[in-house]
Amino acid sequence: MLGKLIKHEFKATARLLLQIYLILIALALICKLVHSLDIFKGILSLIPATIKIVYVISIFASLVITVIFAVMRFYKNLVSDEGYLMFTLPVKASNLINSKLLVSVCWLLLNAALVFLTYLFVFPGQTKDIIKALLSIVETEFGSRSSFLITEFAIVMLISLVDTILLFYVSIAVGQLFNRHKIAFSAAAYIGIYSVYQFIAAIILLIISFINNDLMFNIASLSRIIFPFFIFFYLALAVVLYTATNYIFSKRLNLE
Repeated sequence: MLGKLIKHEFKATARLLLQIYLILIALALICKLVHSLDIFKGILSLIPATIKIVYVISIFASLVITVIFAVMRFYKNLVSDEGYLMFTLPVKASNLINSKLLVSVCWLLLNAALVFLTYLFVFPGQTKDIIKALLSIVETEFGSRSSFLITEFAIVMLISLVDTILLFYVSIAVGQLFNRHKIAFSAAAYIGIYSVYQFIAAIILLIISFINNDLMFNIASLSRIIFPFFIFFYLALAVVLYTATNYIFSKRLNLE
């Protein structure tokens, strides 16, 4: 049943998101074409500059729209009037959460890949120079451990992405406990939960820095301490957020 839910979710979200990504690709093509023509002189030079700005804005817009749409889908399907139908399906609440979480992560990863590839296409020299500079710094500082550091960083980014989505989910779950002003209570829950876990992370990092005084000034601590800490912390946070969301929708569902 989870597979069917995922398939349905992909179909429902693709209607909008594929259009957004096609617009991003189209703007990248236009931007590349305009910059390659070299025919815009004087006041006309504003044309390629404007198109470049529009393309860069579309990068951020695509990411924001993907996140907002994923959150809106979750709220609309599980908390609004559609929730009556969704929770009558012969599936566990965890399957509903899993399907939306997996699809949201997939779309965000695709979005990130498209942003990178289109930017590489439009500005190949600049992108390659940045990548080479970063890799050079990593290899110089970490040597044989550079690939391990990059892997750690990728894991941290992936888990933090999941945490970002789950934070919205659990906030919506808390907000639906109230009969009125569900969106307002969801927003308040988001601010409260986000502030708490940021405070906890800061306290733990301060404790670690007291134990290891040069933590904040020693780049070698990235691979040895900081990244492992965030991997563990974000994993623990994901478990807590997911468990709380699943518990609320399984035991404390309120569709009034």
